[in-house]
Amino acid sequence: MGMRLFDTKGLFGRAESARKGQADGVLSSKPPPFERLHLSRELHDGLAQSLAIIVLQLETARLDLKRRGRAESDVPQLISALDESRAGMKEVRRLIDVLRGVSPPTRGLRAGLGELKARWARGRPRCHIEIRKLERSSLSRADEAELLRVVQEAVSNAVRHGGADHVLIELETRGEPEGFSLRVRDDGAGLAPGWRLGIGVRSMRERSRGLRGQFLLRSPRSGGCEVVVSRTSQPTPKELTHG
Repeated sequence: MGMRLFDTKGLFGRAESARKGQADGVLSSKPPPFERLHLSRELHDGLAQSLAIIVLQLETARLDLKRRGRAESDVPQLISALDESRAGMKEVRRLIDVLRGVSPPTRGLRAGLGELKARWARGRPRCHIEIRKLERSSLSRADEAELLRVVQEAVSNAVRHGGADHVLIELETRGEPEGFSLRVRDDGAGLAPGWRLGIGVRSMRERSRGLRGQFLLRSPRSGGCEVVVSRTSQPTPKELTHG
């Protein structure tokens, strides 16, 4: 496209240094203010600018389609790429606000799941998301935001790695104060033999722990993959077990 993309080498290098420092007990769990401000500037001046250029060029390509008399449905990958680029822009802006200490408005879980369902319905690859049960709970907006992140990662893994066409989402409260059980199940290929724990699964597990909950990832005998995050007084299956 004739554009210069953001060079992430420096940013990733600092992230790796931070990770090693944390492993050695050198750094605290939260970067110092000057480092957060520096990272926010790097994101704004680098990655955010590159995404803005991508969105602009995709918009130009879409307008060119109309001038040529072609329908957007003729090139669904273009529309999907434009949707994902816009979503990426929103996420980068949210991260910049967080790094700068600004509290961005958080979506409720229902609204977030509705947006996620719509995005995957028109995306490429396409996936049908079914929200069968979504009980109202006393979860805070912060907890709902964390659960939404888990669902987003679970769906992304199901489609991109498992080739799933259908994902089922259920949230039960079980009648306990602040208790819940979130279940995300797909019809994909399931966990491959000898699979390795990646960043996405680590992130889901860490978010679950941050919620004071239990995390379960397994491949049921019926096929597919299942992610469960629960916060309850009842015992739950051991983390990361295969079914």
